[in-house]
Formats: sequence, C-alpha cells, structure tokens
Amino acid sequence: MSELNVGGSVKLKGDAEFERAKIGGSLTVEGTLRVTDELSAGGSVKVTGDLEAGRVSIGGSIRVDGGLKAEEASIGGSIRAKRIEAEYLEVGGSLKADEVVAVEVELSGSAKCKTMIAERASFSKKSEVRCRVIARQVEVSRDAEVEEIVAETVVVRKGAEVDRLEAVNVRVERNADVDELYYVEKADVDENAYVGKLKRVERLSEDLDSLLTRRLSQVRQ
Repeated sequence: MSELNVGGSVKLKGDAEFERAKIGGSLTVEGTLRVTDELSAGGSVKVTGDLEAGRVSIGGSIRVDGGLKAEEASIGGSIRAKRIEAEYLEVGGSLKADEVVAVEVELSGSAKCKTMIAERASFSKKSEVRCRVIARQVEVSRDAEVEEIVAETVVVRKGAEVDRLEAVNVRVERNADVDELYYVEKADVDENAYVGKLKRVERLSEDLDSLLTRRLSQVRQ
C-alpha cells in the first residue's frame, strides 16, 4: 500500500511502510513505521518502535517509543519520543525527548530534553527550553527562557533568560538575565543586563568541532 489515510481509529500490528500517510483520526503502529515521503497528523499517532519519514508535519499529537528520524519535522502540536533526528526541526507546540539532534532548530513553543545538539538554534519570543543546548550558533529571542547553552556564538536578546551559558563569543542585550556566563574570547554585556556570574575560561566544556561533526553527519546520511 503506497498511501494511508486514517479518519477513524486504526491499529497496525508489526512494521509498516507507506509512501505517504495522512492521519486525521487515531493511528497505532505496534512496530516500526516508515513513510518515504510525508507523514501528516492532525489527529493522534502512537508508534511502539521507530519512525522514519522524509517529512513529518504534526498538528495533533505523536508518541514514538523509539526514535524519530526525518529530513524535515514541523511540530505544531505535541511530540514525545526517545530521540529526534532531523536536518530541519521546527517546533511551535511542545516537544519532549531524551535527545534532539538537528542541523537547524527553530523553536517558538516548548522543549524538554536532556540534550539538544544543533548547528544553528533559534528560540523565538516566549519559548521555553528546558534542555542542555550544544550548538555552533544560538539566538535567544526576547522573553525566551533557556536552561543551558554551550555554543560558539550566542546572542541573548532583550528580556531573555538563560540559567547557564558557555560561549566563545557572546552578546547579552539590555534587560536580559543570565545567571552564569562563561566565555572564551569576548563577552559583550549591556550595562542594563543582569549577569549573576561572569568568568573568562580557557575552553568550553564540550569539543564542539568533534561533537557536531560526528553527530550531525549521522543526521545528514
């Protein structure tokens, strides 16, 4: 079967593969689900194994007991997975995972994870990120909240909050709030920003070149 359309409630036992899948109702897959083109879900999806897809668009809810791997993933609803891998990940709803690995992350909702690894990460206005973010470039927009960042370059916009920040170069704009800031080369901190602890260090706690090259090459495959 090349295409799956679900308007009611469907349960599939064992692994399943489709070219496209559109879920308006409820789908449960007791195994691994592969969708070579696009999976779109306005309803609910549960996969007990892994989920692999070209593109994933979630307006409803999805739970993956294993890992999700996609070229592009757009989450307007909610997603829960053990791990998430994507070249491009956009989250406007909520995300919960042990680990997230993506070349580019754009988040305007909420995320809760142990680790988020990215080449570039952008956290929009009023987003909430309860993760350890390890990236090349990070921008924290106005009124966003991030738990921890380790990155090469970071910009913390007006009114944003970061609990702990490590960067080679960092700019903290006025009315931003950073509890702990560790920098290697340069820290440009506005006089009206709040930084609880500011310290220059010799190196970051992570080898970014090695870590990002290794982990992101897996996503690009």
